[in-house]
Amino acid sequence: MIGQAMDFYLAGDSSPAIHSKTTAKVRKRIGFTKFWVFFLAYLIYFSYLCHQINNNNIKKEVIMQATKNNTKEENIRKFKQLLKHKEEMLERAKQYDGIDIYAKTEIHY
Repeated sequence: MIGQAMDFYLAGDSSPAIHSKTTAKVRKRIGFTKFWVFFLAYLIYFSYLCHQINNNNIKKEVIMQATKNNTKEENIRKFKQLLKHKEEMLERAKQYDGIDIYAKTEIHY
């Protein structure tokens, strides 16, 4: 089939109807495959972005809750408490094979 197509291409003749149908089917299949590959790649990338945005929002929310209407000493105490909680969760995460969300979050001072 490829040899026939090459012969027609090199000779400059128009391809036969059977070859045209096959080529159209193949083009349609390739186009369909490209569409799904790009669509799935887009979904994977979009889900990655949503995950990153969600993690950042969680960090900001924790800091906002910790610092809302508090004195400096209370803020320091709460941050130490959060840090202790994070360390405990990291220790628990080391015991399990699964991924723990607390192992990924970071608190910056």
